[in-house]
Amino acid sequence: MDRLWRGLLPAGIAGDRHGPYLSLNPFYVDGPAYGGLVGDVLDAGRFLRMHLRDGELDGTRILSPKFRRPTQTRGHWVEHFGAGAGFWNVMRPYPDRGLGIVARSNGTSR
Repeated sequence: MDRLWRGLLPAGIAGDRHGPYLSLNPFYVDGPAYGGLVGDVLDAGRFLRMHLRDGELDGTRILSPKFRRPTQTRGHWVEHFGAGAGFWNVMRPYPDRGLGIVARSNGTSR
């Protein structure tokens, strides 16, 4: 199975095997903004914080405030799931409460 993955992935992406899992080496995504947010949980927390602060992070405007309002009813939230080869994550901001949750795991199931 490793040979299949190593053949399908670009050279240098597949890393060492850890038990039943094949790790991925760090890599640079060189392409248009089609997805593929890559970073650690601290980066995800900063990204979430930027959304909760109307698109501003550490005193710098990143997004226009007009794009921030994802819900129309108080108490609602926005949710984003992401997964890939050996990982799963969810990000859920609660805009009206000014808080959010990021959860990540090394696995592809919830």
